[in-house]
Amino acid sequence: MLSPVLRSKEFALVSELKTGKTEAFTRLYDQYAPVLLGVINQIVCDDQKAAGLLIETFTDIRSAIETYRPEKQPFFVWLLTRARQTANDAVATQKSAPQATIQLSASGSVAVTQPAHSFAKSVAVAQSPEEKQKQFLNSVLFGNCTPEEAAGSVGLPVASARQQLRDALLKLRR
Repeated sequence: MLSPVLRSKEFALVSELKTGKTEAFTRLYDQYAPVLLGVINQIVCDDQKAAGLLIETFTDIRSAIETYRPEKQPFFVWLLTRARQTANDAVATQKSAPQATIQLSASGSVAVTQPAHSFAKSVAVAQSPEEKQKQFLNSVLFGNCTPEEAAGSVGLPVASARQQLRDALLKLRR
C-alpha cells in the first residue's frame, strides 16, 4: 500500500498529466520508463523492439490518461497493464505474421519463398488506414465481432483498435 505522501505525489502527477503539462509527462517517463522497459523486454525478448514498444506505450498512456480512475486501481498497475498489453499485442501480431522460408536448392542457390496469404490478410494490407478503421468499426458494431477479432482481421494492433472504438463511440454520442 502506498504511503499518504507517495499517494498524494501520484495524485498530483496524474492531475498534471490530465491537464496536459509537458513537465509532468517528462517526470512520468523518467520515473517509470526503466521499469516498463524491463517488463516489455521480458515479453518481447528484443531490446530494439522493446524500446520502440516503450515509445508506443507512452504514446498510448498520454492519449488514454483521461480513462485512468484512481478508485479502480493504483496508477502503477494501470501503467503496467498498458505496457503489458502493448507488448502482448506486438507478440501476437508477430506470431500471426507469415514468415518467409529460406531454402537451399540442389544447384546451391538460395531461394526465399513467401507463404501464401489468406485473402483477408492481403486485402487488409492493401487498405488505407481510413478503410481499415471503417472495416474495423463495421465488424465490431454490425458484424458481431469482438474488438480483438476485428483488429486481427484488418491488421490493427488491439490497443490502438480499442482506442479507435472508444473515439468512434464518443463521436456517435455527440
